[in-house]
Amino acid sequence: MPYLGEHFEFTEKKKGKTSFLKHIFVVNGGNMASAGINAGLGITGMKYSLDAVIYSVTRSLFLEQQDDYLESLRSYDEELFEADW
Repeated sequence: MPYLGEHFEFTEKKKGKTSFLKHIFVVNGGNMASAGINAGLGITGMKYSLDAVIYSVTRSLFLEQQDDYLESLRSYDEELFEADW
C-alpha cells in the first residue's frame, strides 16, 4: 500500500523526482495504511475521504493558476459605475 499525503494524494519517495504524483489521489482500499480503515471502506468510507480529496484538488488547481488570476485582477480596468459627486 502506498504512503499518501494528508488529502490521499501520492507522495514522492525521493523529493523532486516525481512531483506529478501529487495530482493522483487514492480513494479506495489502497489508502487504508495512510488514512485508516474508515477511508477504505468503499462507499461507506467516502464520507470520510471525499471532503479531503475535493479540498485538495480545488486548492491545487487554484495554486497552479494563481499567477494568472492575480494578473487578471491587476489588469482589470473596466469602470463599473460613474460617481456623480
